[in-house]
Amino acid sequence: MLIRNSPLTHRGLYTAREIAELLSVEPKTIHNWADAGKIPVAIRTGKTIRFDLDLVTLALANVTTETQKAKREQAESRMALRHTVVTNGSPASPEINKRA
Repeated sequence: MLIRNSPLTHRGLYTAREIAELLSVEPKTIHNWADAGKIPVAIRTGKTIRFDLDLVTLALANVTTETQKAKREQAESRMALRHTVVTNGSPASPEINKRA
């Protein structure tokens, strides 16, 4: 593991490379998430960005929850649409198929 014994690490602040290793993703992914606002940046010092592991984990859990909620809502919407189409006599309805 790349986590060094530094004062910032003791405060729970990690580099993108360290966070990436902990989350099994590429460091570029961490930078992309930070740029997109998906995860918070704790501190910038020159070119180095430090992240609070607890805040990153919490932010990613929230993103996952929001994504799951959106997918569930899309599925419910599709199911409601199918129900409307079937009950209103669409091609999926047996009445239409009998005429063909």
